[in-house]
Amino acid sequence: REYTSDHLMGSICSHTGERSGDSTTKLLDATHDYCSDNENLDSLWEVLARGREQIGLDQLRDAVEAAFQLFVRKRNPKRRVQAEKRSARYVDEIMREVVPLVDKDGNYKVSRDEFDHYGKYLKVQWKLLQTDLHR
Repeated sequence: REYTSDHLMGSICSHTGERSGDSTTKLLDATHDYCSDNENLDSLWEVLARGREQIGLDQLRDAVEAAFQLFVRKRNPKRRVQAEKRSARYVDEIMREVVPLVDKDGNYKVSRDEFDHYGKYLKVQWKLLQTDLHR
């Protein structure tokens, strides 16, 4: 199933609001802990799902955005993360890649089992980043 910008943006635009600073920090921390093998994927899932059985594409986008911020900071710790509008296009591109990998049943929702695919994707990208940084 192909995910168009309309599909992605429809779900994203229905997002009820931005994450608070505290929840963004928790998501960044949970993403870093997972990537660094300090925690398992369940910890990241709990920050996103907050007890629900599924998350929507808006929460998946929050996870992708946190990972993007984390990767930018790791690549260049002195550089400020790009302004939201500037980083949004990169996050949109990543979402076009990630959603088909994660939303296997095409219902625009992500179950915990489907979220494992995001975890695998994240680990691969983290290893690529670490390899690149150690060159």
